[in-house]
Amino acid sequence: MNSTDQSRIIYPEQLSLQSVHIVRIVSISTTSFNRFVLNVMGPIPDSSCHVIQETGIPAYWPLCTAAKAFTTTILQPGGDLAYTTQQWKRALETIRADDGPSIPNTSMRLCNHGELTDQGRRQMVSLGKQLRQLYVDQLKLLPPLLTDARTVSFRSSPYLRALDSLQHVVWGLFPPSARSASFGLPLIVMRSPEDETLLPNEDFCKRFIEMSKAYARRTADQWNESSEMTYLNSLLRKYMPSQKLPDEFYSSKVADIIDKIAYEEEFGAYHESREMRRVGIGALLGDVTERLVAHANHSATTGDTNQKLFLAGSHDSTLGAIMASLGVVDVEAKRKWPPYASALAIELFSDPEGEDMNPLDSTSTPRASYSQLSAEQKTRLKRYYVRMCYNGQALVVPGCRRPGHNWNGNASFCSLATFKQVVDDFTPRNWKQTCKENLGEASFPRVAEPAGYW
Repeated sequence: MNSTDQSRIIYPEQLSLQSVHIVRIVSISTTSFNRFVLNVMGPIPDSSCHVIQETGIPAYWPLCTAAKAFTTTILQPGGDLAYTTQQWKRALETIRADDGPSIPNTSMRLCNHGELTDQGRRQMVSLGKQLRQLYVDQLKLLPPLLTDARTVSFRSSPYLRALDSLQHVVWGLFPPSARSASFGLPLIVMRSPEDETLLPNEDFCKRFIEMSKAYARRTADQWNESSEMTYLNSLLRKYMPSQKLPDEFYSSKVADIIDKIAYEEEFGAYHESREMRRVGIGALLGDVTERLVAHANHSATTGDTNQKLFLAGSHDSTLGAIMASLGVVDVEAKRKWPPYASALAIELFSDPEGEDMNPLDSTSTPRASYSQLSAEQKTRLKRYYVRMCYNGQALVVPGCRRPGHNWNGNASFCSLATFKQVVDDFTPRNWKQTCKENLGEASFPRVAEPAGYW
């Protein structure tokens, strides 16, 4: 079990699991655009799709059986809002060398770019079943039959592969037989692209775009003349762009070097720059922390709260940014790009022996920073603990290692008070405004600002 292997994760009997936020990336999908493409030629056997001349890589892959059975909701004419569904199948039209259309005539299984494959769909249903086994069957966090729609919350980024991936997880986690009539259809929340913070917004956050380009340039300058790049060139340059990908492309050493360089370009900034954390992922982690605090406050006064599960369909850039920004990735160890179908669970626990049941001081706003909370609210948060689990491994936020900031010396159970202070340090008060600030200024901090502290 990859994404939800909890065999190494212990759930202490002394702590009560209250809620869980699961951020996961899309499963196996096709590339978002053609790789190694300079020219295309031909239809090739079996797939009737074009092949990249220089490498032999098909431009479109016959891995999407779902293309034979898509469904669209149709609103019938009239004023009674009558809906029906229409099934349809899809063929991908390509362009010949002379710009004329070339329609595949032997396959209805071709994947469009950035589309979830058959294997990816199966993998996501399996992930949902694994989550059900853990949080429903084993830990009893959720009931076997959902009756209250407020119990769960689902959110997806605007990308179709993320939405498809999330729906398959939901199907495995809560199949129709596990939803009562009162629960209704699963509700999936989405945002417009300019408001999206479920992944670092590289289309509308100008300061993030500016900083990302600066770090990409720095990474290129750092690695272009390195011994590692010399090694890659000595093995791979002779094959580019004239032949199919040879065995050298799949060497573990080659993969490790590419992984290291790609990680540094995409996520290195979060390790050293508070501003990058703020414009890239701070808004999302601010949302998560707001819900954790609200749950703790609500539970402390009523003994219960509605929402138990928040499930987000996101991307590798989301998981990598979260973990780098919280400092849970060992800088000295191998830093790996998040693999397909990875899942990050942020679990909230309470210590029943220490829960404060005094009336709630509700003077603060939902997005209030830790310093704005009352003394009573701060005390209550210390009775709650946050643990992060990534693909079956518990993670440790550096600031949570200090005595008094975790549960019984176990640094993986970070006090909610400490976790909130770490996140507050890079949570923007107005994300859109923050994206407009410091444009044209230096992208690198004068002194490194290590992640995971406050």
